[in-house]
Amino acid sequence: LRAAQALRIHGDERRLMPIGRGIAQPAEHPLIRRLPLGPAQIVAAVDELIERAARRKKVDPAKIYKMTVAGNSTMTHLLLGLNPRWMIREPYIPAVNRPDLLTAAELGIRIHPNGRVLVFPNIGSYFGGDLVAGIFFTGIHRGENTTLMVDVGTNAEVVLGNRDWLMACAGAAGPAASTTHGIPPTIFLISSGPEN
Repeated sequence: LRAAQALRIHGDERRLMPIGRGIAQPAEHPLIRRLPLGPAQIVAAVDELIERAARRKKVDPAKIYKMTVAGNSTMTHLLLGLNPRWMIREPYIPAVNRPDLLTAAELGIRIHPNGRVLVFPNIGSYFGGDLVAGIFFTGIHRGENTTLMVDVGTNAEVVLGNRDWLMACAGAAGPAASTTHGIPPTIFLISSGPEN
C-alpha cells in the first residue's frame, strides 16, 4: 500500500458466466430470485482470485487484513446479498449506492475474518463501482487536461472531465463488445494536452 503499486491483478469470468453477463442478464437470472442469500458463485470467484494471488506472492490469505472490491452495480448487489432486479425496472434504483465498510466474515470472503472490505460505491444502476474505481485509478478527477474514459463491455460507460468537473453516461454496447462475440471488455483513456 505504501508504494501504491498493484502486486498482482487477476480476473476470471468463467465461474460467473452461468448467471449472465453485464448488468441485466444476472439481474434476471433465476438464481438471483432466491436472494437474500445470493449466489455463492460471486464469493467463490472472489475467494479463488484471492487464493491465486496469495499463492503467487506466498502470502497466507488469513494474513490479508484489507481488501477493495469494484464491480458493476449488479455484481456489487450480488456480493452483498441484495436483489438487483429493480435496477433494470422502474424506478431503476439500486438497493444501495454506498455500502458500509464490511468485514470479510460478514461477506464470507476467506481473508482474515476481521479484515476490512471496502466495496466501491455505485453511482446508479448502470454506473457501478468499477467505473468509480476506474476514475480513481486513471486520475481523471485530478488531471488538468480534459480526459475521456470509455469502458466497453456488454454495456458502455463514458466519463469525460478533469479536476474541475466530470460528466458520465452509460448505455448498452450489445453483444458486439462481449468476450464471446468480439473484443474483450476494454477501458480506453484519451487525454488532451501537449504531453499526450
